Amino acid sequence: MVRDHPPVPGACPQAGSGNLAAAGQPAAPMDGVVVKVAVARGDVVERHAVLVVLEAMKMQIPVTAPWPGEVRALLVAEGDSVTSGQPLAEIAR
Repeated sequence: MVRDHPPVPGACPQAGSGNLAAAGQPAAPMDGVVVKVAVARGDVVERHAVLVVLEAMKMQIPVTAPWPGEVRALLVAEGDSVTSGQPLAEIAR
């Protein structure tokens, strides 16, 4: 028999959202390489807009905006290697 259980808060982050660094900014969910930067400094983005696409373990992983706001800074460029938890961008609320 299969039983439904309520989700455990924080146990499973939303797919594609990546992690949030200590400052609450989008961060790499795992080690990888930046294959696409989808925004530019000054862009206004909606929540869940793709900011950066990483490649890790032969998968492409989109990292999205955790909230709507303005892209204040991009901290990576295409071709950069990143480590898990590394901040990728700064999004002003």
